[in-house]
Amino acid sequence: MTVKIVTDSTSDIPADLSDSLGITVVPLYVHFGTEVFQDGVTLFADQFYDRLVKSKELPKTSQPSVGDFVTVYENQSDGADGILSIHVSAKLSGTYNSAIQAQEQVNLSCPLEVIDTYQASMALGMIVLNTARAAQDGASLDDLVQLTRDAMKRSQCVCLFDTMEYLIKGGRVGKARGLIGTLLKIRPMIIIQDGEVHELGKERTRTKGIARLR
Repeated sequence: MTVKIVTDSTSDIPADLSDSLGITVVPLYVHFGTEVFQDGVTLFADQFYDRLVKSKELPKTSQPSVGDFVTVYENQSDGADGILSIHVSAKLSGTYNSAIQAQEQVNLSCPLEVIDTYQASMALGMIVLNTARAAQDGASLDDLVQLTRDAMKRSQCVCLFDTMEYLIKGGRVGKARGLIGTLLKIRPMIIIQDGEVHELGKERTRTKGIARLR
C-alpha cells in the first residue's frame, strides 16, 4: 500500500529528509520587491537571511497557487493508494485554502485528504515526518490521517527572537514599544496556539530566553 505525503515549504523540513521519506514539498513564493522566488527551490535559507539583512523593505510571501497543487496531486496520484496533504495553519497562510480548492478540482484515481495542522515551521515539520515514516511502513490513509491528528495535539511551535527589528518593520510591534524593547535588549518570545501567533513572554538575555523555552 502506497500513500503519498505532501506538505508545504513552511514545514522547514531539510531536503535530505524529505527526499529520503518521499515527502513532496510544495514551495511558497517569496517576494523581494519585483523579484519572485520559490522557497527552498530558487531561494534557500542562507540566501533569504542575507537578502533580509541587506534589503530596505521586508520581503513578502504568497501561498502556492491552486494550479501548483493540482499539478502535484495529479503527479502523485500515479500508482498511489492515497494522498495525504498536510499544511501550515490556515490562519497564518492561504496555503491550506489553495490545497482545498485544488482538491475540489482534481479527478484522481485515489482518495485525497487535506489537513490544516494549526501549526507552522518544524512544529508542522515534525508532524509530517512522523506521518511520512508511518506511510513508508505501509500504514493506510485512514490510519495516517488519525496519526497526523494525534501528532497535532503533541506538536508545538515556540520562538525566541534575538532582535525586535523585524517585528517592528513587519508591524507586529509598535515603534514606541519596539524602541523601548530594543533599548532594554529584550528578547521577545512567541507561541502558536489554535493556529494563531500569541506572545509567550520576554527575557533580557538569549541564555534566559532559551531556558524559558525549554
